[in-house]
Amino acid sequence: MTTDSLEHKPVTDLVRDTVEANLLKYAAGRAIACPGCGEIMDWRTTVLVSIYAALPEKPEKAIKDYLQCGSCWDKNRHHLEEGLEKTKARITNVTLRTEVVDGRDGRFDWIE
Repeated sequence: MTTDSLEHKPVTDLVRDTVEANLLKYAAGRAIACPGCGEIMDWRTTVLVSIYAALPEKPEKAIKDYLQCGSCWDKNRHHLEEGLEKTKARITNVTLRTEVVDGRDGRFDWIE
């Protein structure tokens, strides 16, 4: 991303991207190696997946985080997606959602 395109990006997106990049840097540094393949983690190839759940009339809570390198995530994401779908079908009173922060995303190109 060039500085010209940064000028057109909303401040909220710049802040979110900065916070999420720092989150990936922290998570990759803390893990050191991918739990799936053992490769050394680099924040630009790290994927952090968070699962959130909410019961009716209750606030949403983070219930699980997964950290992998991008290669392992690409190979294994279908397991998570299938598991969530089965859980949603079995437990209908819980709302589940995921957030995926992928360091390979182009929105991080302007961050060093």
